[in-house]
Amino acid sequence: HDAYFATGIDAVETNTFGANWSNLSDYGIDDRIEELANKGARIARERAEAAEETDGRMRWVLGSMGPGTKLPSLGHTTYE
Repeated sequence: HDAYFATGIDAVETNTFGANWSNLSDYGIDDRIEELANKGARIARERAEAAEETDGRMRWVLGSMGPGTKLPSLGHTTYE
């Protein structure tokens, strides 16, 4: 995040694209979804606040939420 802010970017995404049941259940850690998503958001917000302190400009953190890896069109799951 710091490198993006250093180049002048005003908004960054969290690193939480894969923090969902579909992905994390494959690794047996789907019970940690909330913990991991919160930690990813907290890290990004902390870095945004640090960047704001350097020049007073407001920075934004955008939550990233991916679709997972189970695609009905490929038969991995159903729409139900």
